[in-house]
Amino acid sequence: KKTRYGRTRREYLVFWKGYDEPSWVDEIDLNWGALLRDFDRGRTDPNRFEAMQSHEE
Repeated sequence: KKTRYGRTRREYLVFWKGYDEPSWVDEIDLNWGALLRDFDRGRTDPNRFEAMQSHEE
């Protein structure tokens, strides 16, 4: 998502406990610091895809 200054800002699809529907939330509205870094690191880890493939065999 582009901001008015042209910078890109991430949004996360959040599944809230106790709610049926998830919602998209801007990263600046989430004050989860380390949790988001760990999540993003896991998404970019090249070994993650290999681990997923090995379970399908």
